Amino acid sequence: MRQYVEADIRTSDGANRSMESRLPKWMKQKHNRDDVLRAIMLLELAYEKG
Repeated sequence: MRQYVEADIRTSDGANRSMESRLPKWMKQKHNRDDVLRAIMLLELAYEKG
């Protein structure tokens, strides 16, 4: 998910088959990128700490 959010160019075939196509619109918007990446980082750290 992090790689998708970080990507400058995102392509989609329009089908609802991928994880990316199921993400909410606000999560895919460029102006929310930093906040979404920060949240992903916090989740990854919490997971690593167990």
